[in-house]
Amino acid sequence: MIIVHGRGVGKSDTLRYAATMHDQYNPVLVDLRHAGRSSGEQSTVGVREADDLRAMLDWLVQVKQPARIAVFGDSGGAATAMKLARSDARISALVLESPHARFVYPLEQRVGQAAPPTYPSVWVVQLGFWLRTGVWPWEADPIDAIPDLGSRPLAIIYGTADDSDLPERNALALLEAARTAGVPVEIHACPGAGHGRVIDTCPTEYREWVASFLGRASAGS
Repeated sequence: MIIVHGRGVGKSDTLRYAATMHDQYNPVLVDLRHAGRSSGEQSTVGVREADDLRAMLDWLVQVKQPARIAVFGDSGGAATAMKLARSDARISALVLESPHARFVYPLEQRVGQAAPPTYPSVWVVQLGFWLRTGVWPWEADPIDAIPDLGSRPLAIIYGTADDSDLPERNALALLEAARTAGVPVEIHACPGAGHGRVIDTCPTEYREWVASFLGRASAGS
């Protein structure tokens, strides 16, 4: 299980997730570009970070030769995982924690609260992102990757009090897209948990959700 951190943190933040998996699986923690001990001056919300994840996959396959590789993505790490999964069949299962469906949705939420009208402000932010990084943030929108998963299983975990990635626009939208595409999917909600805080609010349930999902994913491979 490769565990991919979210934006603004590094692999040390994912130790709390690794603790729920290490007794049955082999967690691999990675610092994406511009995070932790990795170099880089820019975050691209999953667009170029997918190359970092691919490099880790290449290393795992060459050196460790695992039978199966699953990827866990937290928040922005979910976008990274989904972007790579579109073209890399070595990823056999995915767990998305507090994911956004489209980059623009949480952006609209934040910008709309601070400075309406929303849409002109959002386009200004996205244009600035392209000028700074040379990529468009929607290139890593997780919902667009759903049809490319095929028969690979997907688990979605979210908190009902997530006011950054509103569940109805994000986690639940991903669920509906997966069902429409015929992707094997399950979803788990933690009552009262905020963004990226499911494991802190529902620790016992979290362990059970992930372990049971990975067990089924392994049995079905």
